[in-house]
Amino acid sequence: MRLFWLPVVALLMSVAVACAAEVPVKKEMFVVKISSDRVGRFFTPDEPIELVVNVSGGESESRQLEADIQLLDFDGRTVALKQQAVEQGAVALRFDSPGEGFYRASVTVKADGQEIGQAQASIGVVPAAEERETLQESPFGVIGALNRAPTDELETRVQLMARAGIRWVREGFLWDRIEPVEGQQNWEHFDRLVDTCHRYGIDVLPVLAYGTRWASTAPQDKKARTTMPRLEEWRKYLEAVVTRYKGRIHAYEVWNEPNSITFFQVAQGDSQAKKYAELLAFSYGIIKGIDRDARVLNGGFTPKHWVKERPDLHEALFMQEIYDYSPVPFDVAATHPYTSPTASTTNRQTTDKLEHLAGFVRDVVVEKGEAAKPMWFTEYGVPIQEGVMTEERAADYAVIVMVHSLSMGYVEKAFLYNLRNDGTDPKDKEQNFGLLNHDLSPKPAYFAYRNLIRLLEGARFVELQRADGVAKYVFESPAGQVLVLWSEDDESREVSIEAASTEVFDVIGRRASLAAGQGKVTVTPSPRFVVITR
Repeated sequence: MRLFWLPVVALLMSVAVACAAEVPVKKEMFVVKISSDRVGRFFTPDEPIELVVNVSGGESESRQLEADIQLLDFDGRTVALKQQAVEQGAVALRFDSPGEGFYRASVTVKADGQEIGQAQASIGVVPAAEERETLQESPFGVIGALNRAPTDELETRVQLMARAGIRWVREGFLWDRIEPVEGQQNWEHFDRLVDTCHRYGIDVLPVLAYGTRWASTAPQDKKARTTMPRLEEWRKYLEAVVTRYKGRIHAYEVWNEPNSITFFQVAQGDSQAKKYAELLAFSYGIIKGIDRDARVLNGGFTPKHWVKERPDLHEALFMQEIYDYSPVPFDVAATHPYTSPTASTTNRQTTDKLEHLAGFVRDVVVEKGEAAKPMWFTEYGVPIQEGVMTEERAADYAVIVMVHSLSMGYVEKAFLYNLRNDGTDPKDKEQNFGLLNHDLSPKPAYFAYRNLIRLLEGARFVELQRADGVAKYVFESPAGQVLVLWSEDDESREVSIEAASTEVFDVIGRRASLAAGQGKVTVTPSPRFVVITR
C-alpha cells in the first residue's frame, strides 16, 4: 500500500510544482511621491534643485529597494541621472541647476530588477520675482482667482505671475464677499490683493459682480446671487469699490458673461440682453462720475457656440442691445473667444475661428461708427484633457492665440484662463485650464507664455505674411525684429532667414539651432521665435 502511494504522491507533487510555475507572482507595489519645500517646485537658476522622494506602502518595511532618479527636459531627454539604494521613507535628492527652463523629475523604484513604483513631477527654474512698476500698456494678462487664494499663499501666486512677466490680472471683486451683510463691508483681502499685485508691477482688472441675496431682484431664488441686482443697492457697491481704488485701478469690467444663464438671470418675461444693457449703462455713469479716467468694459461674452440653443443669448445681439440702450455704454469691448481646439485642430483653423468669434462683437462696434474703440479678450484658454489635448499642444495654443490676437489690430489685451488648475481630476477639463497645476507646479504653457512675453513685451506688430503653409508674424522691438512662425497645418517645413545676427527659440524659450547652419529654420505646428538684432 505504501509503495502504491509513492508514485501517486510524486505525481501530485509534480503537478503542484507545474501549477505553481504558471501562477504569476503578485507584484508588490509601492507608492512613490516627489515633493519639495519650494511651493510649486520652482527654483532660481543659481541654486540646486532639492527634492524629496517618499516611498511607502510596501508590505516589507526592511526590504532593500533601488531607485532610478532622472531629471528630464521638455523633450523627455535625460539631463541628470542618479541611481541609489532607498528604503521606505523620505530620501533627499540634490541636482546641480540645469539652467532656466521646464523640467520633470522621474523616479522609478525597483526590487530585484522589477519596477514596483513610479512617479513624475514638474519643476520650474526661473529667476526670482522682483518688485517693479506697473506697465498699463502691456497686453499680457491672466485670470488669477486670487480672490480665492489663502492669505498665506497670495504673495506666492503673485510672484509666480511676475516671474512669468505677466502684467495684468483679472479678478472678481465679488459683492457678496465684500458685503455679505448689508452695511458690513470687509475689504481686507481685496486691499491685500491690490497692494501685492502693484508691488510686483501687475495691474488689476476687477470684474464687478455678482449680486447678493439681500440686494437681488429675486432674493428668494436659489440663483439670487446671479440674478439682476436692485440698482440702488448696486450703486452703493460700485461707489464703494471705485472710490476706494481710484488712481490705483484703471479699468473695470461690469459683470461676467452676461449672455450666459449660468451667470446672469432676469425675471421671467424680461429680455436678458435689455436688462444687461440697462445694468451696464447705469454702471458706466456711476464709475465715470467717480473716476473719469477709468476705462469701463462690458462683461465679456460667452462664445456663441456655447449658447447655440438660445439665439437670444448671441453676443452680437447683446452688443446691439447695449448700443440701442445708450450711445456711450463702454470704453472697451470685451468678449471671451474660446476656440475649443483639440490636439488635431490645425493652427489655421484656430486662428480663423478666433477671428470669427471676435467678429460677432467687433462687427457691431464698427457698424456703430466706433472702429477706433479697442477690444480686450478678457478670458480664453485651452484645457488639458486626456485623449483631447496634451500639455505640449496646449502650450502651443497659448502662444498661437495670443500672437494672432495682437495681429488683429484692434485687440489691446488678452487674459489667459487661468493661472492655476481648479482641481486635480485629469478627466474634467474644467479643472485643467491652468498655466500651473493645482499644487502650483509648472506646466509647459507657463513657460510658453513666459517666453512669449519676454520676446514680445514692448514690440509692435507690423504684418502677417502667409506663404506655402507657413504663417510669419512680424514684430518690431527696440532691439530689432521678432518673427513668430508656425506651420498652419500638420506639416513641417524649412524657411530661409536672411539676417546676419539671428537667434531662434522654441515655444518654451530654448535656443534652437538653424538647420545645417544655412540660415534656415525648421517650422512646425509648434511656434518658433526668430530674433533678428540690429
